[in-house]
Amino acid sequence: MLNLIRYQADLRPIWDAFVRNSCNGTFLFERDFMDYHADRFQDFSVLIFKKNQLIAVFPATVSQNKISSHAGLSYGGLIYDKMSQQTSNDILEALISFYESAGISEISCKLIPEIYNQKPANHWEYSLFQKGAQLYRNDALSAIDYSFPIAFSNLRKRHLKAATQSDVQISNKTDLSTFWNEVLIPVLQQRHGIEPVHTAAEITLLQQRFPENIILYTVSLNQQLLGGTVLFVTRQTVHAQYIAMRKDREIKGAFDRLFAQIILEFKDKKFFSFGISTERDGMYLNSGLIAWKESFGAQTYCQRFYRLTI
Repeated sequence: MLNLIRYQADLRPIWDAFVRNSCNGTFLFERDFMDYHADRFQDFSVLIFKKNQLIAVFPATVSQNKISSHAGLSYGGLIYDKMSQQTSNDILEALISFYESAGISEISCKLIPEIYNQKPANHWEYSLFQKGAQLYRNDALSAIDYSFPIAFSNLRKRHLKAATQSDVQISNKTDLSTFWNEVLIPVLQQRHGIEPVHTAAEITLLQQRFPENIILYTVSLNQQLLGGTVLFVTRQTVHAQYIAMRKDREIKGAFDRLFAQIILEFKDKKFFSFGISTERDGMYLNSGLIAWKESFGAQTYCQRFYRLTI
């Protein structure tokens, strides 16, 4: 009784409305976000109907006859509100048939971390497991659960005390291009030899489209920019998407003061996410990076990646 329809532009209103009312969707799945890099990723998303009612959407891209959910986003998988386990299994069977008829040989999913779910939403992962999907990557994501007392380490407290005795200023800015060009790009190139996933023009465009969801916080001294972080704010989780501090202008405790203020400012949310600290499909743990996150009271949550051969 399932009817699968490939996403087209005229379906945008019902797609976005469904995502906003789902239990596990975030603004990353709204078309204004998904389509900003449509020139780099070929969309092959699907809407799933049951008795003419939209019950799920599957954000996806295609490359070399392989489906990814989602190659251009931080996470993907099945987006839904109410779901029985059997219906989830049926949807996977229907997706396999749908994509197989289009010549697809593989489906991969980087699952939504549980910190973004409005309620338990593990149906899709079980469906993948039952169908024989391979867990090929597992990243360690660090997040603060606000339902527990916020517990900074003694070292963080000492650095924070030192920062309060300096003249560093924390501000909420909208000029993303300055942060990108003066801090983020140079820091990523010097330390890791990489570029940000988003260009300055792209992140500025996305911030204009989602001004309540994409926010830049910076720390400065004497009007000199030291560093900052770009936050992606969803319904229940605040995620530090980019974090960068200039070493040549580093002030002891400045970053501690920045994050302490942000963490406390968003305590009406359920989680504060620092993102992952793993590389090489999760097999390498950056122990120094994750220890820094844990010193703010963050704990580990898993983000799992599955691959299913058709």
